[in-house]
Amino acid sequence: MYLRVFDRAIDWAKSSSNINLNGVLALLILVPVATTIFARRRYKDAISMRRELVRLSLHDALTGLPNRMLLADWLAADIRSSQRTNSQAAVLFVDLDKFKAVNDTHGHEVGDRLMRAVADRLRTMLRPEDRVIRFGGDEFVVLCPDINSASAAEKVAYRVIEIIEQPFTIGDDSMRISASVGVALAEHRGVKPEDVLRDADVAMFQAKA
Repeated sequence: MYLRVFDRAIDWAKSSSNINLNGVLALLILVPVATTIFARRRYKDAISMRRELVRLSLHDALTGLPNRMLLADWLAADIRSSQRTNSQAAVLFVDLDKFKAVNDTHGHEVGDRLMRAVADRLRTMLRPEDRVIRFGGDEFVVLCPDINSASAAEKVAYRVIEIIEQPFTIGDDSMRISASVGVALAEHRGVKPEDVLRDADVAMFQAKA
């Protein structure tokens, strides 16, 4: 497209005047303008591509949810915010039970559609300040800042289990799955995000057992 702009500029300069000097002057005006337009477009394209690469690196390609890249930073921010309001930050580690059986029985395409459906349910059930992350495989992490008590976090966990256990309709198939949820609270100052995540992970394995 930009080569055609230059070609048209040259043709116009040739036809605009019988005096070669006028043609040269026209090119001296048109070529910098076309070059500036080209450079601005290239710059905007580069910025747009860079933003898209950043977005893709921070989001799960299958579900569109944020991935684990920012999990520690987000949890650290939630802990600081909750401590300012004398509340707690809760982490829910969610594992889908026997999800491999869905892939083995119905195929990976159905499994992918089911995973997206689970992500949509988790996304819609949470409070505006909560965040759900695709941790990997069949695991999700839910961050809940400003939780008042352990029992409040437990209610969120039961709600997650309840909404996942409701039947899913994938194509012509109706299927049920369940989930195991581990809960951990950032209960004291100075707690590290990785320690809270580890505790939630351990609690999830205990729940699964």
